Amino acid sequence: MQNPPPSGYGYPQQGYGPQGYGPPPHGYGYGGPPQTPRIPPTHPYATLAVVLGLFSFLTGPLTGVPAILLAARALRDITAAPERLGGASTAQAGRVLGWIGCTLGALYAGSASGRSSLALGVLAGLVGVAGFAATVIGRVQQKAPLASIPLPSVAVALALTFGSIGGASQAYTEATERAAACMKAEGEAEAHAAKRDFNAARADVALAKMKCDEGAAARLAERTQQIGAQERAWKKAEDERLEAQRVADAKKKEADAVATWPAKSAAIAAATRKAAGELANGKPVDADRSLVGAEGTLSDLVGTSIVDDKAWKDLSTQVTALRTRIDAQLAMRAFAAEEEMLRTLLAQYKNNEVRGDAQFKGRTVQFAGLVGDVKKDILNHVFVTVGTGEWLQIPRVQCLFDDRSASQTSSLNKGDRVRMRGTVKGLMMNVLVEGCEVVQ
Repeated sequence: MQNPPPSGYGYPQQGYGPQGYGPPPHGYGYGGPPQTPRIPPTHPYATLAVVLGLFSFLTGPLTGVPAILLAARALRDITAAPERLGGASTAQAGRVLGWIGCTLGALYAGSASGRSSLALGVLAGLVGVAGFAATVIGRVQQKAPLASIPLPSVAVALALTFGSIGGASQAYTEATERAAACMKAEGEAEAHAAKRDFNAARADVALAKMKCDEGAAARLAERTQQIGAQERAWKKAEDERLEAQRVADAKKKEADAVATWPAKSAAIAAATRKAAGELANGKPVDADRSLVGAEGTLSDLVGTSIVDDKAWKDLSTQVTALRTRIDAQLAMRAFAAEEEMLRTLLAQYKNNEVRGDAQFKGRTVQFAGLVGDVKKDILNHVFVTVGTGEWLQIPRVQCLFDDRSASQTSSLNKGDRVRMRGTVKGLMMNVLVEGCEVVQ
């Protein structure tokens, strides 16, 4: 039987079994609220290793090696205290990027060494082979399986080796091509010099200087001097040949002149008499044709001893005087024909403008007449009026001059006889002729 509760407690006591208490309300109890797992901060070296590893794609080992070392340090620290430091995957990424950058740098260094010189290429290749061999031998000595060989270091060694081989191969190919181009240019220079094309030969030597290596500079300089000497020798020989030819031609011409002078002098005298008779009969055109042959024969004898002969001098004087008279007659005839052209042109336009256009418009004509006015129009263009001399003649020819030929009008005066040539444009008070020029 239970004893009654102690004095002072008015509430009935309940048992302490599980049935006296239900589950604690949410958020209460001895455990408190649920806790989120704590994520440790990323190791700073891991982030820096990634940055340097990315830069190593451009700088190679310069930033690739620091990236690898920083990544290794970060991984050691993270392994030692994983609850305080994180970023293991970031560090691994930095190490991989660093090794890739170092591999690319080794490939470029080997290629550059091989291209710069064969000795450097061989040295770089040997360094790569030695690095690869040292890695393999070290693993063998440690009795470690070959599968445990660190692939990044092997990749760097092989990249250095094959880069040097590729660079040396490319350098050899380029050197072979340059040597072939050099030999070709030198051969073409020699061929052009043999053909006396010295300008082309010098151009070939200039091309060879760009193609050949520095060791050929002295040889090419000597070749340039040889081309110059060949050119001077050829010019001297050519001058001597031409002089010898000139002397031979002069001797031949002299012998022919002396042998044929009696017959030629008689022919010149006969042609001169015939031309004089034709001129006297009012046939200056026929006289001109007859005298041309005599003038040609006299001219052919210039440069020989015949010009010192009195007969040649007398005939030359006669022919020159007759030529002056014939030319004067021809000029008078030409002037008369050109005056007739002016009269016809003005008459046609005066009587029937339509017929005048049909016959002359767009046609280039040459005419002669008397100068009327020499003036400028409102557009400052120079023009000259030409007529037949009739008082208050309408229309007259109004010749329009362009800037090129306007200076010819500066010596013209009113009333001068003048010969002009131009293209008929049509009637506008006067007969307009454009593109005029004074015919001397």
